[in-house]
Amino acid sequence: MEKKVIDRFYHEHPLILIENVSNDETPNCYGCGIPVNDLEVAYVCTVQNCSNRIILHKKCGELPSQILHPKHPEHPLYLFDYHRSLGLWCDMCTCDLGKMLGYQCSSCMFDFDLRCKRISIDDILEGERQIEHPSHPNHPLTLMRKPLFSFYCDGCGVNDVDMVYICSTCEFMIHKSCASLPLLLPINLRYHHHRLSLAFIFPMEYRKYIFNCDVCFKRLDRTSWVYFCGDCRFFAHIRCVASTTTEIADEDSNLGGDDDGFDVVEFPLHARDISKELITPFVMREKGLNNIPDVADMPATVKMPETTARFSFLFNYHNHPLSLVSELPHKDDEVDHNDIMDARGEDDVLKICDVCVTPISSPPYYACAATACMYFVHSICYLLPKTLSSSAAAPSLSPYLYCKCPEPHYKTHRFTLYTSSELTDMDDSCQTDFCHGCTYYFNNSVAYCCSSSDCDFALHVECAMLPASITRREWNECHPLVLEFHASFDHPSDFICDFCEEELHPRRWMYQCRPCDLSFHLLCLDTASGGYRNIKFGRRFVLDGIHRNHPLTFNWITIKRRCDICHRNVYSYCGLECAPCYYVVCMGCARTELAKMMY
Repeated sequence: MEKKVIDRFYHEHPLILIENVSNDETPNCYGCGIPVNDLEVAYVCTVQNCSNRIILHKKCGELPSQILHPKHPEHPLYLFDYHRSLGLWCDMCTCDLGKMLGYQCSSCMFDFDLRCKRISIDDILEGERQIEHPSHPNHPLTLMRKPLFSFYCDGCGVNDVDMVYICSTCEFMIHKSCASLPLLLPINLRYHHHRLSLAFIFPMEYRKYIFNCDVCFKRLDRTSWVYFCGDCRFFAHIRCVASTTTEIADEDSNLGGDDDGFDVVEFPLHARDISKELITPFVMREKGLNNIPDVADMPATVKMPETTARFSFLFNYHNHPLSLVSELPHKDDEVDHNDIMDARGEDDVLKICDVCVTPISSPPYYACAATACMYFVHSICYLLPKTLSSSAAAPSLSPYLYCKCPEPHYKTHRFTLYTSSELTDMDDSCQTDFCHGCTYYFNNSVAYCCSSSDCDFALHVECAMLPASITRREWNECHPLVLEFHASFDHPSDFICDFCEEELHPRRWMYQCRPCDLSFHLLCLDTASGGYRNIKFGRRFVLDGIHRNHPLTFNWITIKRRCDICHRNVYSYCGLECAPCYYVVCMGCARTELAKMMY
């Protein structure tokens, strides 16, 4: 005999179909309350020492989760456990309900006894040879128990041979199991934290956003039924959330051991952690160091290397010596990461490293003695190698790098960093050609691709490096903007970018302040997450040949649209500005004067 195993909502363990062997008294069926005879085939709990071990007749264990009752045609009745209910009776025969299973319509408080003498459950199940289903309201559907052909179900879209309800007029066919699906699925935290509604037609308002199932992550067939939560834009195949045999893979099944060492990185990173999590391991690996150099071994004064590279006068070039800051001047000067972007006085300025352009939260670091320069360098950034070794440059020799997948997978996936400049050079394990963060294609770029064979998730390196949170005082002084992967959860209204005022895709990455309901495109925050996020602004230059009145500040231009010299558009580009004079200069016009400072 086949050992069939089922899961039922009224018991915490799976039930297995076996022959009942009772050594003592004959046990009563958990479903109908009638004793189960010795050697009768029945469903029993698979856990021998279960404190609530139950047994059911085969017929009671295989009762459908939903029936259509002829005396209650308004709504379907759902299988209900009356063992924990008191004071209820069958609305047909008025017998008390207790210590058994039955059917109930919770909306109308209509209850039905499995042993009802007026209309038996067997008569109802036999009468379901012809039903009226809300998915096909124009004609009744007739049950074919043994179809002689395979068919495509108009509900789940699967092609197989199974019991089917068919409309002879329209050639409409649905599985019997699909016809019995509840219109409203109870909460199952394995999938979603809200009840899911059954849609027979994919809702039109979500067609421009939803493409994949949120459980299996495969493409949704928009002609098939779906379970969805409109408030969260959660959509799933009906078989992914309605099946009782779906198992969640072990969360760590795809993870390796602990031998990855410095190659394990968890994204997204906060800006303050980039130096520690990325640069420090890289320097130690490239220089063959086992430990970070001690402060006492670092030179007290250093000078940045001279270079004539293009635009080096704006970034890494600095002609003053740098002094080592090994400890904070005062105990109260420790940086509070929660208030790292709050208003500060002149003596408590936020220090930004001029090499990696991330905050310096604590010593040791190097600083220019000239206060006006505001030039700072992490001590570890100063140790960056001047040239890259062959092991770092060659993809075949460099170790793989991994990060945790930010998508809400039930299993944690690792990413492999591909250093090829062409997608065609990547091996077969990279199964996608676009970034799931910005949704742009991988054209001549470096990307992280998920190492799991059944996952096509991939990211540009730039998207993987997006900061986990940012603070913009011009938008909100109270809360940081958090990088959201699924901002649509519990957010039924549309998303409008507060910068460009265009609609945001609710299922794509965005920066959001949930308490204030502020949302932004990734690229709309140019200096925080867009194209200028790795540039340190604020350096001042005295350029008398261009503007004699005041020093010009290197900045992201937003105060004026056109350059005051060549009159070309400079708005939202890098340039030099004098805010008191309302004067801006594009980098092309300032290049000659700036180059003179290097000699």
